[in-house]
Amino acid sequence: MATLLITELPGEIGTASRRPVVALPPLAEQSVTFSTTTQSAALGSGTYLVRLIADASCRIKVGADPTA
Repeated sequence: MATLLITELPGEIGTASRRPVVALPPLAEQSVTFSTTTQSAALGSGTYLVRLIADASCRIKVGADPTA
């Protein structure tokens, strides 16, 4: 089975060379194992930026009850 790592980062704290800079540590981290359609837990309300790392090909869909 493949794994998708989801890292939720908090709001913007400033800019560097006109690029957003976010604060660390992350608000939350999830590891989702998938082989077919799989939903993660809902993202937190304070999430500003999401980092996604998959160790296999996958599709990502964002919504209230998505099916990717």
